[in-house]
Amino acid sequence: CGMVYIDPDELKWYPYVKTWMTQWEKKMSPEAPEYILKLFETYVEDGLQFVIKKCTQAINQVDISKVTTMCKLMESILFYKHGSVDWATEPGKLNRLLLQIFVFCYIWSVGGNITDDNWDAFDVFVRQQFEENPDAKLPGSASLWSYFVDIEGKRMDMWDKLVGSFRFDRSVSFFKMLVPTVDTTRFGYLLERLISVEKPVLYTGGTGVGKSVIARDLLDRISDRLNYVPIYINFSAQTSSNRTQEMIEGKLEKRKKNII
Repeated sequence: CGMVYIDPDELKWYPYVKTWMTQWEKKMSPEAPEYILKLFETYVEDGLQFVIKKCTQAINQVDISKVTTMCKLMESILFYKHGSVDWATEPGKLNRLLLQIFVFCYIWSVGGNITDDNWDAFDVFVRQQFEENPDAKLPGSASLWSYFVDIEGKRMDMWDKLVGSFRFDRSVSFFKMLVPTVDTTRFGYLLERLISVEKPVLYTGGTGVGKSVIARDLLDRISDRLNYVPIYINFSAQTSSNRTQEMIEGKLEKRKKNII
Protein backbone atom coordinates (compact mmCIF):
# COMPACT_ATOMS: atom_id res chain seq x y z
CA CYS A 1 0.00 0.00 0.00
CA GLY A 2 1.09 3.59 -0.47
CA MET A 3 1.80 5.95 2.39
CA VAL A 4 1.95 9.73 2.38
CA TYR A 5 3.91 11.59 5.06
CA ILE A 6 2.86 15.15 5.89
CA ASP A 7 4.85 17.56 8.03
CA PRO A 8 2.98 18.18 11.33
CA ASP A 9 3.59 21.90 10.92
CA GLU A 10 1.57 21.79 7.71
CA LEU A 11 -1.25 19.57 8.93
CA LYS A 12 -1.44 20.91 12.51
CA TRP A 13 -3.91 19.57 15.07
CA TYR A 14 -7.38 20.48 13.78
CA PRO A 15 -7.86 17.47 11.44
CA TYR A 16 -7.51 15.21 14.48
CA VAL A 17 -10.28 17.10 16.28
CA LYS A 18 -12.60 16.78 13.27
CA THR A 19 -11.87 13.06 13.04
CA TRP A 20 -12.49 12.65 16.76
CA MET A 21 -15.79 14.48 16.44
CA THR A 22 -17.04 12.15 13.70
CA GLN A 23 -16.84 9.29 16.19
CA TRP A 24 -19.24 10.96 18.64
CA GLU A 25 -21.43 13.43 16.77
CA LYS A 26 -24.28 10.94 16.32
CA LYS A 27 -24.60 10.66 20.11
CA MET A 28 -24.86 14.43 20.54
CA SER A 29 -27.65 16.87 19.92
CA PRO A 30 -27.75 18.20 16.32
CA GLU A 31 -26.18 21.57 17.18
CA ALA A 32 -23.53 20.38 19.64
CA PRO A 33 -20.80 19.13 17.24
CA GLU A 34 -20.63 22.42 15.36
CA TYR A 35 -20.62 24.37 18.64
CA ILE A 36 -17.75 22.32 20.10
CA LEU A 37 -15.70 22.52 16.90
CA LYS A 38 -16.16 26.29 16.90
CA LEU A 39 -14.75 26.44 20.42
CA PHE A 40 -11.68 24.51 19.30
CA GLU A 41 -11.21 26.82 16.31
CA THR A 42 -11.60 29.97 18.38
CA TYR A 43 -9.54 29.29 21.48
CA VAL A 44 -7.12 26.37 21.32
CA GLU A 45 -4.43 27.72 18.99
CA ASP A 46 -4.05 30.92 21.02
CA GLY A 47 -3.74 28.84 24.16
CA LEU A 48 -1.07 26.64 22.65
CA GLN A 49 0.93 29.67 21.58
CA PHE A 50 0.59 31.30 25.00
CA VAL A 51 1.98 28.19 26.69
CA ILE A 52 4.92 28.04 24.28
CA LYS A 53 5.82 31.72 24.54
CA LYS A 54 4.84 32.69 28.09
CA CYS A 55 4.99 29.55 30.23
CA THR A 56 7.50 26.98 31.42
CA GLN A 57 6.57 23.38 30.65
CA ALA A 58 7.56 20.49 32.89
CA ILE A 59 8.55 18.40 29.85
CA ASN A 60 8.64 19.02 26.11
CA GLN A 61 5.24 18.27 24.58
CA VAL A 62 4.04 18.77 21.02
CA ASP A 63 0.75 20.53 20.31
CA ILE A 64 -1.03 17.47 18.96
CA SER A 65 -0.33 15.64 22.21
CA LYS A 66 -2.10 18.36 24.18
CA VAL A 67 -5.04 18.40 21.80
CA THR A 68 -5.49 14.62 21.85
CA THR A 69 -5.46 14.75 25.64
CA MET A 70 -8.10 17.47 25.54
CA CYS A 71 -10.33 15.46 23.22
CA LYS A 72 -9.99 12.35 25.34
CA LEU A 73 -10.70 14.23 28.55
CA MET A 74 -13.79 15.80 26.99
CA GLU A 75 -14.86 12.37 25.79
CA SER A 76 -14.53 10.96 29.31
CA ILE A 77 -16.83 13.67 30.68
CA LEU A 78 -19.35 14.03 27.85
CA PHE A 79 -20.03 10.30 27.69
CA TYR A 80 -19.18 9.15 31.22
CA LYS A 81 -21.25 6.03 31.91
CA HIS A 82 -21.95 7.06 35.51
CA GLY A 83 -23.34 10.50 34.66
CA SER A 84 -22.96 11.83 31.13
CA VAL A 85 -24.36 14.98 29.56
CA ASP A 86 -28.11 15.08 28.89
CA TRP A 87 -28.18 15.95 25.21
CA ALA A 88 -31.91 16.70 25.36
CA THR A 89 -31.23 19.76 27.51
CA GLU A 90 -32.47 23.11 26.20
CA PRO A 91 -29.83 24.43 23.72
CA GLY A 92 -28.92 27.55 25.69
CA LYS A 93 -28.30 25.63 28.92
CA LEU A 94 -26.53 22.85 27.04
CA ASN A 95 -24.13 25.30 25.41
CA ARG A 96 -23.24 26.81 28.77
CA LEU A 97 -22.50 23.36 30.16
CA LEU A 98 -20.48 22.36 27.09
CA LEU A 99 -18.42 25.52 27.36
CA GLN A 100 -17.65 24.85 31.03
CA ILE A 101 -16.57 21.31 30.14
CA PHE A 102 -14.48 22.74 27.32
CA VAL A 103 -12.76 25.23 29.65
CA PHE A 104 -12.07 22.54 32.24
CA CYS A 105 -10.50 20.22 29.67
CA TYR A 106 -8.69 23.15 28.06
CA ILE A 107 -6.81 24.19 31.19
CA TRP A 108 -5.90 20.61 32.15
CA SER A 109 -4.66 19.62 28.68
CA VAL A 110 -3.27 22.74 27.04
CA GLY A 111 -2.10 24.04 30.42
CA GLY A 112 -1.69 20.73 32.20
CA ASN A 113 2.04 20.52 31.49
CA ILE A 114 3.00 23.98 32.74
CA THR A 115 4.75 24.43 36.08
CA ASP A 116 2.84 25.61 39.14
CA ASP A 117 4.31 29.10 39.07
CA ASN A 118 2.62 29.69 35.69
CA TRP A 119 -0.86 28.62 36.81
CA ASP A 120 -1.98 32.12 37.75
CA ALA A 121 -0.82 33.61 34.45
CA PHE A 122 -2.61 30.92 32.46
CA ASP A 123 -5.75 31.38 34.57
CA VAL A 124 -5.79 35.11 33.77
CA PHE A 125 -5.18 34.40 30.08
CA VAL A 126 -8.06 31.90 29.86
CA ARG A 127 -10.47 34.26 31.62
CA GLN A 128 -9.55 37.02 29.18
CA GLN A 129 -10.12 34.66 26.27
CA PHE A 130 -13.66 33.83 27.34
CA GLU A 131 -14.77 37.12 28.87
CA GLU A 132 -16.75 38.12 25.76
CA ASN A 133 -18.37 34.73 25.27
CA PRO A 134 -22.00 34.98 26.47
CA ASP A 135 -22.05 31.29 27.41
CA ALA A 136 -19.01 31.62 29.67
CA LYS A 137 -20.37 31.70 33.20
CA LEU A 138 -16.99 31.11 34.81
CA PRO A 139 -16.70 31.30 38.60
CA GLY A 140 -14.63 34.17 39.91
CA SER A 141 -14.03 33.37 43.58
CA ALA A 142 -10.90 31.29 42.89
CA SER A 143 -8.68 30.23 40.01
CA LEU A 144 -10.08 27.89 37.37
CA TRP A 145 -7.67 25.23 38.61
CA SER A 146 -9.82 25.04 41.75
CA TYR A 147 -12.94 23.83 39.93
CA PHE A 148 -14.34 20.72 38.32
CA VAL A 149 -17.53 20.38 36.28
CA ASP A 150 -20.53 19.05 38.18
CA ILE A 151 -22.56 17.43 35.40
CA GLU A 152 -25.67 16.90 37.51
CA GLY A 153 -25.63 20.46 38.79
CA LYS A 154 -24.63 21.78 35.34
CA ARG A 155 -22.03 24.10 36.83
CA MET A 156 -18.40 24.36 37.89
CA ASP A 157 -17.88 23.51 41.55
CA MET A 158 -14.94 23.54 43.96
CA TRP A 159 -12.73 20.48 44.25
CA ASP A 160 -13.21 20.74 48.03
CA LYS A 161 -16.61 19.07 47.65
CA LEU A 162 -15.00 15.90 46.33
CA VAL A 163 -12.26 15.62 48.96
CA GLY A 164 -12.91 12.53 51.06
CA SER A 165 -12.26 12.03 54.76
CA PHE A 166 -9.14 10.33 56.11
CA ARG A 167 -9.49 7.10 58.06
CA PHE A 168 -6.41 5.85 59.89
CA ASP A 169 -5.66 2.16 59.40
CA ARG A 170 -2.89 0.65 61.53
CA SER A 171 -2.38 -2.17 59.04
CA VAL A 172 -1.42 0.24 56.23
CA SER A 173 2.24 1.13 55.82
CA PHE A 174 3.11 4.76 56.53
CA PHE A 175 4.50 5.14 53.02
CA LYS A 176 1.22 3.91 51.49
CA MET A 177 -1.04 6.22 53.48
CA LEU A 178 -2.76 8.95 51.52
CA VAL A 179 -4.43 11.87 53.25
CA PRO A 180 -7.04 13.25 50.83
CA THR A 181 -6.39 16.83 49.74
CA VAL A 182 -7.49 19.00 46.84
CA ASP A 183 -4.36 17.98 44.92
CA THR A 184 -4.80 14.24 45.46
CA THR A 185 -8.48 14.56 44.56
CA ARG A 186 -8.08 16.46 41.31
CA PHE A 187 -5.08 14.51 40.05
CA GLY A 188 -6.79 11.25 40.95
CA TYR A 189 -9.95 12.42 39.17
CA LEU A 190 -8.03 13.27 36.01
CA LEU A 191 -6.20 9.95 36.08
CA GLU A 192 -9.42 7.98 36.49
CA ARG A 193 -11.18 9.84 33.68
CA LEU A 194 -8.29 9.42 31.24
CA ILE A 195 -7.89 5.74 32.11
CA SER A 196 -11.60 5.25 31.40
CA VAL A 197 -10.98 6.27 27.76
CA GLU A 198 -7.68 4.36 27.53
CA LYS A 199 -5.49 7.46 27.43
CA PRO A 200 -1.96 6.97 28.85
CA VAL A 201 -1.12 9.32 31.72
CA LEU A 202 2.23 10.66 32.91
CA TYR A 203 2.52 12.53 36.21
CA THR A 204 5.36 15.04 36.43
CA GLY A 205 6.74 16.70 39.53
CA GLY A 206 9.58 16.82 42.02
CA THR A 207 10.67 13.98 44.26
CA GLY A 208 8.31 13.22 47.13
CA VAL A 209 5.28 15.22 45.97
CA GLY A 210 3.08 12.11 45.88
CA LYS A 211 2.93 11.09 42.22
CA SER A 212 3.34 7.37 42.85
CA VAL A 213 1.10 7.36 45.93
CA ILE A 214 -1.78 9.06 44.08
CA ALA A 215 -1.51 6.69 41.11
CA ARG A 216 -1.24 3.60 43.31
CA ASP A 217 -4.17 4.66 45.50
CA LEU A 218 -6.46 5.16 42.52
CA LEU A 219 -5.45 1.94 40.77
CA ASP A 220 -5.98 -0.04 43.97
CA ARG A 221 -9.44 1.47 44.42
CA ILE A 222 -10.68 0.87 40.88
CA SER A 223 -8.93 -2.43 40.10
CA ASP A 224 -11.75 -4.69 41.33
CA ARG A 225 -14.56 -2.49 40.03
CA LEU A 226 -13.08 -2.18 36.53
CA ASN A 227 -11.36 -5.57 36.45
CA TYR A 228 -7.83 -4.13 36.26
CA VAL A 229 -4.66 -5.89 37.41
CA PRO A 230 -2.21 -3.12 38.39
CA ILE A 231 1.49 -3.82 37.93
CA TYR A 232 3.85 -1.51 39.82
CA ILE A 233 7.37 -1.21 38.48
CA ASN A 234 10.13 0.90 40.00
CA PHE A 235 12.64 2.20 37.49
CA SER A 236 16.15 3.47 38.00
CA ALA A 237 18.98 4.52 35.73
CA GLN A 238 20.15 0.90 35.78
CA THR A 239 16.83 -0.67 34.69
CA SER A 240 17.30 -2.43 31.36
CA SER A 241 14.65 -3.33 28.79
CA ASN A 242 15.14 -7.03 29.55
CA ARG A 243 14.62 -6.42 33.26
CA THR A 244 11.46 -4.44 32.50
CA GLN A 245 10.11 -7.33 30.44
CA GLU A 246 10.91 -9.76 33.25
CA MET A 247 9.06 -7.63 35.81
CA ILE A 248 5.97 -7.43 33.61
CA GLU A 249 5.96 -11.12 32.71
CA GLY A 250 6.50 -12.04 36.35
CA LYS A 251 3.02 -10.69 37.13
CA LEU A 252 1.30 -12.74 34.43
CA GLU A 253 -0.05 -16.27 34.65
CA LYS A 254 1.80 -18.87 32.62
CA ARG A 255 -0.50 -21.31 30.84
CA LYS A 256 2.35 -23.26 29.31
CA LYS A 257 6.10 -23.01 29.31
CA ASN A 258 6.20 -20.55 26.41
CA ILE A 259 2.68 -19.11 26.65
CA ILE A 260 1.61 -16.38 29.06
